[in-house]
Amino acid sequence: MKRVIAAIVAMLIIVSSVSAGYASDLKGDANDDGAVNSQDALHVLQYVVGATKKVNSIIKADVNRDLKINSVDAIEILKLTVSYKEKSAAAATTPTTKKTTTTTTTTKKTTTTTTTKKTTTTTTTKITTTRPTTTAVSTILASNVRAYSTLEVPSGLKLTKDLVPVSYSKKLTGTASAYSGGGVTATGKNVRPGYIAVNPNQIPYHTKMWIVSNDGKYVYGYASAEDTGGFIYWTGSSATLCDLYFSSSSTCYDFGRRGVTIYIL
Repeated sequence: MKRVIAAIVAMLIIVSSVSAGYASDLKGDANDDGAVNSQDALHVLQYVVGATKKVNSIIKADVNRDLKINSVDAIEILKLTVSYKEKSAAAATTPTTKKTTTTTTTTKKTTTTTTTKKTTTTTTTKITTTRPTTTAVSTILASNVRAYSTLEVPSGLKLTKDLVPVSYSKKLTGTASAYSGGGVTATGKNVRPGYIAVNPNQIPYHTKMWIVSNDGKYVYGYASAEDTGGFIYWTGSSATLCDLYFSSSSTCYDFGRRGVTIYIL
């Protein structure tokens, strides 16, 4: 372990001039300061040797997604930092094309006519809504809101205008995390949006539910408990209710850890 940490410290000295990450999802931002740099690797090492009691952002620090925070993640963060530096340098050397205005001058006898071609620039602004954009396979609800879950909604499920089930047996409120990637669930099903990971001692397998974020920005929709959440092994994560499966890692990092309400159907 001492040799691994010494090697990482040496890498920290090499990449110490890099100030910020290049990726938009900020994977590796262990100290959760909005940038990916050598300080994030140092933050992970401090946690490994016990110099600090917690990592500011567990989901961003666990770069290799093995549900552990250790020196391997620190090395991966340093690799990301070097990669971001190379991308930034490449972007800085990309040539730009300067637009010019063409002027044509025609002279006839003593009369001079000068014609200048004017260039008109049109700027288009993309307008986004607060509702999430999902793939074509997502379930479209009666209220025209797309849910992230791809499970078929039972015909008997009725929602209010606030997207709350009219009838449910229990309501749980807490924090949800997010994950992606292929594989098979603990119950033997191929993973897909809608099959979520839980603590089976809290929410039994095959439990059907409706999930929305408390800030109103995410409607996960109709879901079924089919997998075991890695969060149950994390220290201090008892408040985490579930791990929501998304089709892309970028959506996971956008979602992060967020307050949700689960309606047990």
